[in-house]
Amino acid sequence: MDDWHVLDIYDGDPTPGTPASIQAMATSSQRRAVEINGHTARLRSVAANSGSMRLRGNYAAKIDRELGRLPGEAKVLADAYLACATALSAFANELTQLQVRSRSALRIGMTAESQYRGLLQQFCGLTGMRTYGPGVWYGLDESYAAPLREPVRSQALAVARNARLCAEERGKARASALQAKYEYEVAAALCVKAIQAAGMRLGVSNSGLTEPAPTRSRAPKSSTRRGGAGKPKVGKGLRTSGKKTTGKPAKKSTAKPKAKKPPATPVVRNNDLPEVTIKVQRRPFHARGQFDRKMNALKKLSDEGKLFKQANPVGRDKKITADYKKRIRQKIFDKYWPHDKKMANALAARLRKQQPDHVWELQLGGADDVSNLKLLHGRTNWDVGGQIWHQIKNLPDGTPIRIEVVD
Repeated sequence: MDDWHVLDIYDGDPTPGTPASIQAMATSSQRRAVEINGHTARLRSVAANSGSMRLRGNYAAKIDRELGRLPGEAKVLADAYLACATALSAFANELTQLQVRSRSALRIGMTAESQYRGLLQQFCGLTGMRTYGPGVWYGLDESYAAPLREPVRSQALAVARNARLCAEERGKARASALQAKYEYEVAAALCVKAIQAAGMRLGVSNSGLTEPAPTRSRAPKSSTRRGGAGKPKVGKGLRTSGKKTTGKPAKKSTAKPKAKKPPATPVVRNNDLPEVTIKVQRRPFHARGQFDRKMNALKKLSDEGKLFKQANPVGRDKKITADYKKRIRQKIFDKYWPHDKKMANALAARLRKQQPDHVWELQLGGADDVSNLKLLHGRTNWDVGGQIWHQIKNLPDGTPIRIEVVD
């Protein structure tokens, strides 16, 4: 399935994999374990010097000593295969259940999105309202019908109410898919950990299932100074700024460049601390609709008791936001170029003023994930984030936060 964008999930299937293939790997590992256990029994017979398998000759004693180690080593190998089979089988069963949930969420989300599109079109037909830009605008609710006059108002109110319910249904479906994604990542990590532990029993230090530890790299130094030509050395016969020089080499600076502070260890909400209310001031330069969307999302999270002061500096991957914006730009040109170049260029110019914003602020405990991103007017984004930061920076990590908008 490649329709996960309906749930604002742009990195593909949240629960990828084929349970049948994983179960087949588990069955193969279990078969290997049984075969090795059979070989172990025969090796024990040879090592015990019993029956027709008993060794004779000058080197029999030495060979017996070496053979004596083999049954134990084979048993370790069989146990490792069996552990892998158990881990893979458990993951396959878990994946089957998670895929049922995620695909059910996708179907519900697609139905809700389709119904919302129809209601949005109906509302625009009744009221003459227009939406702009690529994608679907999901902000329709009763507030847009309130200023209208009868008899249009009653019809528009019913359509807007149904549209809001569809948007909420889509939101629940998205949350269900993201929960399945989280549980999938946990299950996959447990499976990998079990297989790694089996490899460690065999003396395998790196089973190939983990990423190598990051290593520090240093950029190669340029052979010339910035600006092209090298700076001449100061010595006899040369002057700098009209002053005589001694000819002694200048002392090298011992000051080291200030190292970038590494991300702090993330914390969780500490409900033992008193809740602090953060006030965000609406300013004239804010993009009104986008500001309201941003603050409504934060107020909803605070009402649900999810916001808190995260430890600073917050870890983040800038590539996630950069790739997100690149994908949107590509979608604009895929849709409008070359048949409507004017629209493509206009939307691209508008996109340049937007920034990928973490809807659930990272500094308030949000995830650095593409599913947490929405485009937001750049200056609005900087100002809102700055207002929040200046009010929470001196609070203890984990402090519960409540959001309030001041007009």
